[in-house]
Amino acid sequence: LLAASTSTGNTAIGYQSMKTITTAGHGNTALGYGTLALATSATGNIAIGLNAMAANTTGDANTVIGTDAYKTAQTASGITAIGYQALSVAQSTATGNSAIGYQAGAALTTADESTAVGYRALASTTTGLWNTAVGNAALAANVGGSNNTAVGAGALALPTGQSNNTALGLGAGYSIQGSDNVVIGADAGSGSGGALGSQNVAIGSGAMRYSTGTGNVAI
Repeated sequence: LLAASTSTGNTAIGYQSMKTITTAGHGNTALGYGTLALATSATGNIAIGLNAMAANTTGDANTVIGTDAYKTAQTASGITAIGYQALSVAQSTATGNSAIGYQAGAALTTADESTAVGYRALASTTTGLWNTAVGNAALAANVGGSNNTAVGAGALALPTGQSNNTALGLGAGYSIQGSDNVVIGADAGSGSGGALGSQNVAIGSGAMRYSTGTGNVAI
């Protein structure tokens, strides 16, 4: 709180924590080395952990907990990043994102409105939009694919640029190489015998586990 004399409701604990806050910045909590270090008129933020939200200047209402979590963005608001390196390189233009877990959303730069919950969930995505990944390594290798939903450990873990896939279950759609698929059940469409194509519907444990086709239905 080195720069502020009349700002209100701020709490800063740690070297260089909230060191540039001005009289316009209110209601912030910063705990840890370099937390909210560049904040000026930011309001209503919570930053806990080494370099958490370190670059934020004017962004409001963000919740960031973890070493290097959400440390790059300067002006975005309403972001939740909890976990080591969660959303660590997200830019200010990336909005509406939430990441909880070790390296969840760690590579995300400009993608919007994505949710990642779990160890390395959505860890490689940089520009893909509107993705939801819940589970250990769910959508872990996705880079630019958009509008995917993966729920379950390893769900859609290997696809890198596919879009519009929905996978629910342990390992569901693990190595899908197509788009517009719906796979529900443990290992459904997992690609154990090859990579599943596009526009398939597989419902049930192991359904289309060995399929490489396109436009099929298995229930």
